[in-house]
Amino acid sequence: MKKKTSVAIAVTGALIAGAAATGVIFHQHNQSAVAFDEAHTKLAEKVGAVQNERDTAAKDLTEAKAILDRASQPGALAQTASRADLDVAVDRAIDQFAEYDDLLAEPEKALAEAEGDRPFWRGDLDAAAETLLEQFYALSATNTPRISLGPVRPVQAELNRTADIVAIEEKIASTPAAQDSSGSYRPAAEKLATDAGFTVHQISPSATVCGGYPVSDQAAALVCAESGPEIFIIDGRTEATDPYLDAAIRHEIAHQMIFQRCGTANPPEAGDRFEAVTHSYAELYLGADRAQLDATTSDEYTITPESDAAARQIHDAGCAA
Repeated sequence: MKKKTSVAIAVTGALIAGAAATGVIFHQHNQSAVAFDEAHTKLAEKVGAVQNERDTAAKDLTEAKAILDRASQPGALAQTASRADLDVAVDRAIDQFAEYDDLLAEPEKALAEAEGDRPFWRGDLDAAAETLLEQFYALSATNTPRISLGPVRPVQAELNRTADIVAIEEKIASTPAAQDSSGSYRPAAEKLATDAGFTVHQISPSATVCGGYPVSDQAAALVCAESGPEIFIIDGRTEATDPYLDAAIRHEIAHQMIFQRCGTANPPEAGDRFEAVTHSYAELYLGADRAQLDATTSDEYTITPESDAAARQIHDAGCAA
């Protein structure tokens, strides 16, 4: 009886020891699984944060490319310096953006392998967790690309500013010269000026404007572009019934449009014949009658193919200023 009891006790002891060992194994396996899950979560969250940053950078870069494309269209920018800055920034950003792919390649691969064939054995779990943590620490220690697209804002502002200039020019160009019931061009010409944003003044031939500039040698009207959008119509210089009055007002508006585009009424693109270039601009973009403009006898006002080309350059290619 004692022998059977001893055997039973031994068997029971072995079973208890086996169960205890199994419990230890399961406990250790569970610890490995928890460690694996924690490592997986850490890396997944870090990868997700970098992916979100990459997606934001991709959106910003796409918008910058679209703005650069718009800015590169003929006539889109009155002043082009900001476009060159954006061109450089976009090229740099494209190169920097490629760094995201290099940065995420190994971490994304490690996550894909862990998710595609989840380890079961404890040893495999430990090794997989270690790999995930290595990728997490490596990714955390690496700086993500610092993509800067600051030039987008000034280019967008210049696009908007130029669009406002073009809208005024198109409105003036689409408004034909007109006489009132008395045959006068004066009311319609003055409205052209106010539509272009000018304040209209009527002055005598003996007056001075623009900080002391005498108007005695002016034919019909003048502007002081640097002083603001004001136009001065000189009494008695041009009959109100003379169609030249309309052309003269458009010429003065052209001075202001060139000034708004270039920051000067005499940009380098005009060379030494800015009055002729202004005549060309008035005809090409503000609807001035060429025959009336040609009535100006001074050589500096004579329209030539070169003055037309300079006016087109200012309007379509923009000013470098």
